[in-house]
Amino acid sequence: MKHAAIALAAALMVSAWTWTASATVSDYLPVGGMLTDLDGVPLDGQYDIVFALYDEQAAATPIWSESYEALEIEDGLFTVYLGAITPLDFHALIQAPELWLGMTVGTDSEMGRIPLGSVPFAIEAYQCQFLGNLQEGDVQPMLSGANECPAGTFLRGWDEVAMAPICEVDSTGFTVPERASPPSANTTTTLVSEGDTGFNPRITIGADGLGVISYFSTTSGGVEVAHCDDLACTSATVNTIAAAGTRSDIAIGVDGLPIVTFENAGAVAVVHCEDVACAATTLTEIETATASFPAIVIGSDGLPLIGYRWTGGASGGLRTAHCQNVACTSFVTNDAVANDYVNNNLTAGLAPDGVAVFAYQRWQSGDEDMMLARCHDVACTTATAITLTDMNDPRTPVMTIGADGLPLLVFQYYWGGQVIFLHCNDKMCSSDVETTPPLGWGNTQTSQGTYSLTVGTNGLPFAILSGVNADPGRLLGLHCSNSACTTVGPTVIETSGAGGETSVTIGVDGNPLIAYRNSTTQDLMVTHCSNPICAPYFRRR
Repeated sequence: MKHAAIALAAALMVSAWTWTASATVSDYLPVGGMLTDLDGVPLDGQYDIVFALYDEQAAATPIWSESYEALEIEDGLFTVYLGAITPLDFHALIQAPELWLGMTVGTDSEMGRIPLGSVPFAIEAYQCQFLGNLQEGDVQPMLSGANECPAGTFLRGWDEVAMAPICEVDSTGFTVPERASPPSANTTTTLVSEGDTGFNPRITIGADGLGVISYFSTTSGGVEVAHCDDLACTSATVNTIAAAGTRSDIAIGVDGLPIVTFENAGAVAVVHCEDVACAATTLTEIETATASFPAIVIGSDGLPLIGYRWTGGASGGLRTAHCQNVACTSFVTNDAVANDYVNNNLTAGLAPDGVAVFAYQRWQSGDEDMMLARCHDVACTTATAITLTDMNDPRTPVMTIGADGLPLLVFQYYWGGQVIFLHCNDKMCSSDVETTPPLGWGNTQTSQGTYSLTVGTNGLPFAILSGVNADPGRLLGLHCSNSACTTVGPTVIETSGAGGETSVTIGVDGNPLIAYRNSTTQDLMVTHCSNPICAPYFRRR
């Protein structure tokens, strides 16, 4: 039996937490994933599995491997600790220019290899255990003058025979300088200027470490995807994935490829990209009518889950489509929350216990509430609807799941003209903390959807606000001081060209990458921050 690829994106996050949780460097690399058949059905039972690490994608021989006999698989899920059977060769891993993880199940051929990010190279810190009690002056810098690595390369090691640095160009385009980087400005790029474009951008980071943005263009009349060509997204490859369509949402599937859901004149569809830039796609229609505001999340079963507003019932509700394979060419729909007057801007997240969470505005004349729907299972066949706030007319929520595992929302209090943070105190949000940042933002009734939210590498929320009234053309970054955002530090990122919808994510360099629409020129803009708080020329002292 042939088996599908494992979901390793989450696994590498697990290993990152493992290494930073202790003062002692771990001897193991934790890897977790999901094993399915080719139809995306999770497997159960015992399987013989071989894991191998390679120093390049097409290498014929691994630099390390180990075999697991009769590894227990339950509901497709497994966790192993690489190095528990065959010790990891730290020296080989440190010297490798890149690392690729391969997996072979039983008598199958090896699955497609997956590149490992920067976290596994943190094992180099293991060497520090053997340096002893160094005194000031014991270690002197070796790089100076002709021994410095030239621009565009990074220091990989030291040639003890030639007594010279080993300088190499990283094939991914990233460079690791031999000294601290000088302070630099944020980089803002007009990414797409085809006319009326950049509406409702949604940005994420692809499996290749580069940004991917879905958005609506009135020029083409459809949904487009821009795949960034570099880390700062100073240019991009643009493809139209749907000839007609508007509001979209994007995620990266367990196959490492983008998957986009969008609405089109009352219909909801999903597009699975067949390559990282979405040059080839497969489109599947989810609903043909009475559907809007779709949001997508990759479930703990490795399959996409799409939630959307469905008005085919008595008063409209939250309907979900649970995909049956990674491309979502087949799916099962469920009325997760029926007849709840679900209104605009549905937003989705995945809770730590593996179930999806949706937020939306309930709109009924005289009874407008901010709502949270927590799914009861991975397919979200049903969900519990929870009223978060009873203020009059809260609108257009944006949600993320914080590092504490709890939902955090930012939304607009329409009549008060304020942007408000709301942090749940438990997974069912039986109580919450609401905060209004003291920004002097002014009345924001016309700025719905111009804010976005993510979580930084420090575990703290980071939000983007784009002003169109009191602060026209201004783009603000808000770095929260705690998980509830009870206090925030604002940073002015741009003073012109903002005002439209925004979307923010964290790049592989740990810095925010922001997509937004220029409300004056109607262009799609991207700002790559030079540091985690987006402060121009920021440096530590």
